[in-house]
This record gives sequence, C-alpha cells and structure tokens, in this order.
Amino acid sequence: MASPEAPSLILKAALREFQTDKVDILVNNAGVGGNAPLEEVTIEDYDRLMAVNVRAVIFMTQSVLPHINRGGRIVNLSSISARGGYPTQSVYAASKAAVEGLTRVWATELGHKYGVTVNSVNPGPVDTDMYRAAGPVHLARMEEQNKKVSAEPRCGTEEDVADIIVFLSEERSRWVNGDTICANGGMVYT
Repeated sequence: MASPEAPSLILKAALREFQTDKVDILVNNAGVGGNAPLEEVTIEDYDRLMAVNVRAVIFMTQSVLPHINRGGRIVNLSSISARGGYPTQSVYAASKAAVEGLTRVWATELGHKYGVTVNSVNPGPVDTDMYRAAGPVHLARMEEQNKKVSAEPRCGTEEDVADIIVFLSEERSRWVNGDTICANGGMVYT
C-alpha cells in the first residue's frame, strides 16, 4: 500500500476477480506500525507510516468512489494509539488520529453525495503479526496493560475486531455514521 499506484491496482484486481463494477463495502485495514522516541524519529519513519496509514486510506477510498453503491459502507481502521498518548508512538498515533479525522470529514462529505456511511474502528492491542513485531519493550508494556482490560484481562483477537467491522458493514448499522467505535475491551473509554 505504500506505492501510490497500489490503491487503483488493488481495486482493479478486486473488480476483475469478483466480476463486477460495483463495490458495497470498503474496509481500509492496511497499516504499519513503528515505535521510536521523538528524538529518534526520522523522515523515513514518518514517510513510511504516513504513506500506508494515511495516504493509502485516502487514495483507496478515492479509487472506490466511482464504484460504490448507494447504501455502501466505508470502514477505516484506526488504533487506540490515536487517543492513548503512548510514549514512542508519535508518528503512529498521528497517522491513526488522521484516519479518525478523515472518517468524520468523509461521513459528512460523502454521505449525501454517495449515500454511504463512513465509520472507523479503534482497536486496542490485538494479537496479530504487527502486535508481535512491536519489539520487546513495547510488547512488555502492552502485556501489562492487557491485564487491566475490564471486559477480560487479555489481548484482543482478530475476531473481536472483525465482529465490529461486520456490524458496521451491515444494513442494520445504517444510522451509525462518522463514529469511531472503540474495540479495546474497556482499556480506554471514550
């Protein structure tokens, strides 16, 4: 997704594979992480995270618009880091806060024009390859925080988050628009 051409190439491949010219649901789930104290953040770190976590979301969504059905759904993936103020996550947090900002703007901008809803899901720690690759210091900090999760003292699962995405993709979510749903088991309340 870091390549500027990736969104349009992915869309073309999906339309061809599903033999259609219409899109009902877009889930912007591509993302990369990175942890560094502010003093150590580089332009390369910034560019890498922003290219995938923000630019790709913008241009994937833009690519889909000519194909999206009225009543369609756009779901963006954010992160608890957008609101948590976690040390070493300056660029990552900024990229995910940007996604939440885009969600609110697009809910208004695209809602009437295309008849779609736009929401985001803000997961806490989820046991994925990105979570496990975060490094020992960050992983140890997250394991301690996971013990304090009020719903259940554990890390989230992909299914925990997927169930919320599925709901936001269904017709019964039609009155939810411009919102960010936290999927963190109560680690952070909004």
